[in-house]
Amino acid sequence: MAFGMGELLVVVGLVALLAAWKAVKDPKMRTYVGVGGLLASIIGVGAFGAFGLLQAGDGGEAPKAAGLWTVVILDTSDTDRNEASELLSADLHTITYSLGDADFDDVGDVDINVRILNVNAGLTTSIWVGEISIVSVGTILVSGIATPIANYTADLSRFAVTYTEDAGDGDVVQTGPKAYFTATTGDLEDVSLDMDTSDAVMDDAAAGNQVSLVYNVGGITITCVMQDNGAVT
Repeated sequence: MAFGMGELLVVVGLVALLAAWKAVKDPKMRTYVGVGGLLASIIGVGAFGAFGLLQAGDGGEAPKAAGLWTVVILDTSDTDRNEASELLSADLHTITYSLGDADFDDVGDVDINVRILNVNAGLTTSIWVGEISIVSVGTILVSGIATPIANYTADLSRFAVTYTEDAGDGDVVQTGPKAYFTATTGDLEDVSLDMDTSDAVMDDAAAGNQVSLVYNVGGITITCVMQDNGAVT
């Protein structure tokens, strides 16, 4: 097998170390040669991965979450009330609803539908796992106290969010406020992120108020913005 730069540095470094202890008589020169040889070996391993040392095993280093998936919001997303307008950002990572005052106050469930595409390189039979979690829940001042717009579960353990599979070859498993989804290489998974909002909290919003729900889906930030446009409906 041909040696690369890393392997050559390691070999030269080891030879220098051996020469320092066996052939060089002057103590100071022995130190210089020995240190130089040691540094060459370390650089060969650390910087060039000589002989496969310090490299990951089969499959390489696990890809970062943001590199595993592309995620877009689908226009099937909806709230329980009529929206005056619905705007999707150019990257399809943010959806903005403008609602009249009465609809904003009673918005109910906010159902964000996302399409997650597995962009990993691998066998078409390989199964990959991603995660969905809540990044932040908007607040509205209620009697002067910033109060989350989302309802809680019956046991008050978490926000009342439900993650369900709409389409795809994988599975969606919810664990508390998080969910884990699977998809084979190159395939997709459509998932619904359904948050139950509090009418009592939303009702305290002033005209022009804007609140948001933010999720992390496979490393991609997904945002739903709701604006009270002040219109009486």
